[in-house]
Parts: sequence; C-alpha cells; structure tokens
Amino acid sequence: MSTEAFASLTLITDSNGNEIVQFTPTASAVNFLEIANAATTNAVIVAPAGSDTNIGVNIKSKGTGNVQVNGYNLALGGSISTAGAVTFSGAFAVTLTASAISNSTLPAGTHTLAAIDLAQTYSALQTFGNNLSFGGVQVNISSLTSGQVLSYNGTNWVNSASTATVTADANTTEQELTTTTATTIATFTPTVAGNFKIGAYFRVVTAATTVTLSVTYTDATGAQTITLLNAISEAVGSYTFNDFTINSAASAAITVSMTAGTANQVFASATIIGVS
Repeated sequence: MSTEAFASLTLITDSNGNEIVQFTPTASAVNFLEIANAATTNAVIVAPAGSDTNIGVNIKSKGTGNVQVNGYNLALGGSISTAGAVTFSGAFAVTLTASAISNSTLPAGTHTLAAIDLAQTYSALQTFGNNLSFGGVQVNISSLTSGQVLSYNGTNWVNSASTATVTADANTTEQELTTTTATTIATFTPTVAGNFKIGAYFRVVTAATTVTLSVTYTDATGAQTITLLNAISEAVGSYTFNDFTINSAASAAITVSMTAGTANQVFASATIIGVS
C-alpha cells in the first residue's frame, strides 16, 4: 500500500467489515505515532515521532475502563494498580494508597508513604514527623526537650511539662565489706529533683556479725538519714529489704552505706533508681 493510499484513510476494518483501527486527523499535525518491527530477541517499538523535541504518548481508556499492560490495570489518575510485583530502580517517588498491598520493599533513601493502613516492619533507623498516630491514639513529640517525658492525657500521648523523668541510676552487686568502718555501697547525685527507689540486699558468709545499714539524702526539708539496721547481729544467710521511695533534691548525693562488725563477712548490693 502506497503513502498516497493513506491520504484519506480514517478506518481499517477486518474481513468481516468490523473496525480494527480508526484514525482521527488533526489539522496542522506535526507529531505522530511510529511503529517499528524488530529482529529476533528484540522488542517491537511503538513510539512518538515528529518535529517537537519532547513528545508524550497519551493512552486513554473509555468511561470506567482501564488501560492494561501485560494483563494488569494501569488505573486512571496516574497511580498503578497491579496484582503482581512492581520493581522500581533508580530515583523515584511513589505514593502507596491501596490497603490491599501486602508487602512493599523500598530501597535505601527517603520515602513518603501516604494513607497506608498496613502493618509496617522497619529494619533500619526511620525518621518520622512530630505527630504520629497508633491505633487512633496520637503521639505528639513536637517541642519535646531534654528531661521531659511522654504522658497519656486520656486521649493522646503528649510531652509532659514536668521535668521529672526516669534518670540514670546507681547499682552495685556483691561488694565485700573488707573493713569495719562505714562503706559506701551505692551513690548517685541527681541533676533534677525527683523520686527515687532504694533497694538493698546483703549476705553474711561464715559467721554472725553486726550490721548497720543506712540511706542518706537531701530533700526539700534538708539532710535526711534513714537507718534500716543499727548494729544488729545477723546470722549467716541472705537478707533483703522491700524497695522504698524517697524524694531527693537536685545536686545532692543519695548514698546507701553499710558497716559490718567483722571484716570480710558481709557482701552487699544496692540500687538507686530514679522514677518519674
């Protein structure tokens, strides 16, 4: 068929007279569609051609119909809907909105995931915005500063205005009392005032001995001493005390100390834990 034969051609039909392709002419058209055949192992090419430098290809469906590639829908609105795996390489931006997506693997980099109602598993450090929502409960970490904590207000988790927080602690295990003078078992100096839990334990190893156990600290009233044992004779065995709470001023040491009547007969342990 010659070039001239296409001059007025607007329709190609099959042997039954049914339309196969319909052409719509455009006045003063400069761009067109080019179809190239291919040698073995190569794909045929359907590409735009014409005098413009940049030419797009617009494939449109009719009504609510979908454009398909290899049997998979390319949904309208610029998103991709597929029942199979989609692999992206190189730099790309993608918004995942379908709750039916069961697994999405993104390469290293910064990604924006919008409106996803899915369980997410992260194997590396992630950066999130100031306002997160888990199960409908908002977690607001905006303006969270050093020394503050997240607290639940009955509706959402918000940063607490209080500077009280869980602090560093002091912990000593199995310290042998090698002298008969007072020995510091654990000590901690808080940087902010707050509540602290004190725990103590000791064991007498081979012979009974007297034991003195005390806690010194400073609260809003002033220096305080709690004497848990005062030169009490303890038989061989292990002894523990229920944790108790004190309120300590800032920059004042909390100290747990113990004295044994016989050297090398007592091993002591103590813990000081800051609580909000």
